[in-house]
Amino acid sequence: MAEPMEISFSSGSLNLQSIRSRMNDLSEIHNSNKNDVGTEALSSDSEKLLKDCSFHFQSKVKQIIEEYSDVGFLGIEDLDKYLAYLKEELNQVEAESAKISNEIEDLSRNHIEESNMLEDNLEGLECALDSIASQEREEEDPCFDSSMNGENQLNLLDANEGQKFEILELESQIEKNNLILKSLQDLDSTFRRLDALEQIEDALTGLKVIGFDGNCIRLSLQTYIPKVEGVLCQNMSEDISEPSEMNHELLVEIVDGIMEVKNVEMFPNDVYIGDIVDAAKSFRQLFSNLVAPEIRSSLEWLVGKVQDRIILSTLRRFAVKSTNKSRER
Repeated sequence: MAEPMEISFSSGSLNLQSIRSRMNDLSEIHNSNKNDVGTEALSSDSEKLLKDCSFHFQSKVKQIIEEYSDVGFLGIEDLDKYLAYLKEELNQVEAESAKISNEIEDLSRNHIEESNMLEDNLEGLECALDSIASQEREEEDPCFDSSMNGENQLNLLDANEGQKFEILELESQIEKNNLILKSLQDLDSTFRRLDALEQIEDALTGLKVIGFDGNCIRLSLQTYIPKVEGVLCQNMSEDISEPSEMNHELLVEIVDGIMEVKNVEMFPNDVYIGDIVDAAKSFRQLFSNLVAPEIRSSLEWLVGKVQDRIILSTLRRFAVKSTNKSRER
């Protein structure tokens, strides 16, 4: 904390210019930060966070693949267990995402509260300075009786002492406001980092909205397919290419006013999702008895289930093709 500001007197008057100048600087910094929130580009720290999280995600995927490198020995039924493990990893990521979202909400609320507190303190300081300046002007009035008696002089001395303590209190309040401002700046930096992390999660879901018309939403769905290794990969014919990802489009019709599924079409229609769509239509009835702080929408649930089905169907088709090729040799 900076040292208390030196209080100077000139011809019996207090010089408040330095305090007012510091208050103006504080107000300008605060207003500048308010105007810049949400408009600046991500800082270099946020960009580094983006790269670090992407690298962590890639490392995690590689670790899962290495741990299950013998997937080629698995039968078609065992692939379900492999998929269950992947779903467990996905649930952990979703839980972390929910935690980060709650942190962002808390940070936003604290940012607003502390910002309002700082504005109120600045207004109070401004009123106090105006009051002190008004008293000084009265004391410097040329009509002021210079032959005041001793009692009036004593009263003036007491008033000056009171003003001196008031200025010291103002100085202390300014230092407190500086700390609040520093806290707001740190809060803004943390908010930007969390926002960058949320953007990473959005980018890694493989889901993108490409059209919205009335009650219909067109989604581009990119599903990552785990790499198959082991004996199955070694025996694979050259004319069988192992897919790394599958791309689909979902045309989702939703209920008026809420994000609940009414009907779904998938292009290309190479995976059966009829049972998933039927379950999504009755999503709220299925989960109405669950005790949870927040229940995901049927649309979010449907997308996750469709991606699971695409992964499982693709792995099964690949296993069948590879097995048939091995028998033909």
